[in-house]
Amino acid sequence: MKKICSFLCLFSILTFNSYSTTNDEIIAQIKKDFSKIKSENNFNMKSNGIEKIQANSFSSIQENNLQKIIFNNYNNGETSIKEYFLKDNVIKFISTKNIKDKTEENREYYFDNEQKLIRYIDENKKNYDNDDIPSYAKEKAENLKQLTIERAKIVAPISTNEIKKEVEELNKEIIQKFDEIEKEFNSFLKNF
Repeated sequence: MKKICSFLCLFSILTFNSYSTTNDEIIAQIKKDFSKIKSENNFNMKSNGIEKIQANSFSSIQENNLQKIIFNNYNNGETSIKEYFLKDNVIKFISTKNIKDKTEENREYYFDNEQKLIRYIDENKKNYDNDDIPSYAKEKAENLKQLTIERAKIVAPISTNEIKKEVEELNKEIIQKFDEIEKEFNSFLKNF
């Protein structure tokens, strides 16, 4: 009986450990998933010799179920870059960078599958996990998530079927207008 109890205890411990995922494992998977599109920056802000007062841009890179959305804001010498990483339309990682007077501050926010902030890395590269994450960072993460969701809707890729449907609808409207014009023209000719 003792052997059976020992075996069951050992089995349950091994089973529990194999199903529980640590923050490091989740973050390693996030980094692996996004390694290719993380390095791709398909935006470039150039002043072309003209001093910029304010400029905003965004771009989106999508590869299969992974998406990177980049928002770049330049305002009076300060640049703010926010990169949002989504997998299956779920936010997994947000990176923010602020550059002012040659000083750069980076912050990173990592989320689990339930959209819970599991790691925050501050501007000094200090890691905070789970319950140790400062409340201001949790609040900022929630604000960034909401902005991400709103912005993702703006830059969401349109499928070719959606484009085809819109073109067909526009063609129907154009044909209908031409038919109306033709009827009016024929009516005009009859009265002439």
